Amino acid sequence: MVATQIIQKVQLVESELTALEAADILKSLIHESINFNKKRRLKLLIGNENCDTSELSNNIQDLSYEKKSAKEIIAEARRAGLKVTIKAHLEISIEH
Repeated sequence: MVATQIIQKVQLVESELTALEAADILKSLIHESINFNKKRRLKLLIGNENCDTSELSNNIQDLSYEKKSAKEIIAEARRAGLKVTIKAHLEISIEH
């Protein structure tokens, strides 16, 4: 049995923002996550060009979709002159 222990929680963002501020934050967070997955995929392929990287490719595809979706939501808020609230946190844990 694998036991998971939560070590730390980090509140990244919890703010009401203008549409432009929200766009900057979301763009940065999603962009970094996409790049992280691309780097992991590349490292695996360098070691073994036949390895299965479908999970990482799916993550990249999902994040790209979420990036597009977030962009549309932000554009709608901007057109309407509305504020955007973003809540994001990390949860760091270890498995025993």
